[in-house]
Amino acid sequence: VTNATLLASASIQGRDVKTSDLAPKNPAGPTNMVLGESQMAAGADASNEDEPSNRGKERVLPAPTDGSTFQRYDKVVIVTKVLNDAAPMILIRALCLIKAAYNRFVNYDIVVFTTMPWPKEGVEYLENLVAPANISIVLEGPSLEEQIEAMSQEEKEFLYKRCPVEPGQNITWFHHCSEEGYTTHSNLGYAWQAEFRAFHIWTHPALVHYKY
Repeated sequence: VTNATLLASASIQGRDVKTSDLAPKNPAGPTNMVLGESQMAAGADASNEDEPSNRGKERVLPAPTDGSTFQRYDKVVIVTKVLNDAAPMILIRALCLIKAAYNRFVNYDIVVFTTMPWPKEGVEYLENLVAPANISIVLEGPSLEEQIEAMSQEEKEFLYKRCPVEPGQNITWFHHCSEEGYTTHSNLGYAWQAEFRAFHIWTHPALVHYKY
């Protein structure tokens, strides 16, 4: 893959996002997209979920008024990276926003790389959320334990010193690490996703059939 679209995150800073913010004003034609209460309350329309007038209602987005709003290209994929399923609302909000604002017009495939496996019900929820687009939750590679096992003793000692890991303790993705001369500490999972996005993603077999 020489060109892959990286979706680092989807967020609107400083204000809540409503479905009405994403839709054209006074759209013509019938509607063709309905997002359920649980999806939109957790995602793009979370700010209004407690208002009595909105309880139990579906959020409806207008159909495109013509076929020329967005041009669809071949071999395009939307890609992002998560550590696990521990904070799914962040990913759900991102997928809701990108579907409402763009992907419902083109239905590009979505690949979510994950460091730790997702439960089946979590994968099925995301599949229903982005449909009719396809989404794949891809386990990016060997587990942390397998990667540590493959390291030399010198490499392990270097990593454990940076993180730091006490004698007899197992390293986890949630150990906070730094480098000599730096005062900033980041957890290992965050540091790994930065490396994965910058390097490993470009040769991952899950993207071999995509061009952009």
